[in-house]
Amino acid sequence: MAETRFSECLIYWYSGTGNSFLVAERIAETIAADGLSVSMVQIKKNLIPIVPENALIGLVFPIAASGTYPFIWDFFKRLPPADNKIFMADTLGGFSGGIKGPLGRCLDAKGYQRIGAIEIVMPENFPPGRKSSGRQAAKRIEPGLEKAEDFAKNLLHGETSWKDIPVVSELLGAVCRFKSPWQLMRRIFAFGIVAEKCSRCGLCVKLCPVNNIESTGDGVPVFKNGCQICMRCIAYCPERAILSKYGQGLDYRAVSAEKLLIDWRKI
Repeated sequence: MAETRFSECLIYWYSGTGNSFLVAERIAETIAADGLSVSMVQIKKNLIPIVPENALIGLVFPIAASGTYPFIWDFFKRLPPADNKIFMADTLGGFSGGIKGPLGRCLDAKGYQRIGAIEIVMPENFPPGRKSSGRQAAKRIEPGLEKAEDFAKNLLHGETSWKDIPVVSELLGAVCRFKSPWQLMRRIFAFGIVAEKCSRCGLCVKLCPVNNIESTGDGVPVFKNGCQICMRCIAYCPERAILSKYGQGLDYRAVSAEKLLIDWRKI
């Protein structure tokens, strides 16, 4: 391990369909194998972050609209000032370009020491209606997790960096921090529930990270106006009762719903 001996490692993560969870888990297991206590904490709306003294902090999350979801940005803004070493890993289907710079400057202003950033290509899960076979997913998942493991090993030995393209990163990163892209996507996809197919299990209510789905008197959930199109509900509905207004569902999910319901986990 590098000369700095951390008291522990705390990884804050969010995952829509499981890609980022797999990456966070592989990084956590690799760091834990080196003898460091690791905890995984799920990012949700209004979560208050805790940054223990001398802890290594990790941020693992998916890319959306060239950056990430508004509730995740809000979490970044709530991180308390600290001088801890920190790293980030994001998952995406292709290229983002709008996260490393804006997030890095947010962390710099709070006093953190940025030590590593990586973007990991994983299976596509957007837009609704995308078809994904197990074989196609495996072609991205295994290389992606190997990359995450190598990153964690290099991180512990001080062999990682956090680089971005300054002007491009700021311009692309600004997109996801405006309200208009999310309002537009809500209008385009307009997720809704087919009552005749719904089993009233309540899983979508439990999975939504921003509390945008609530049960009604007859048990059929309804969507409010705060959806951030993270794809969880539409991917994990056991009856495929959640569709976009175009009648499209989603075939892909990387892990079981049970794993995404765990808010805190010790590795």
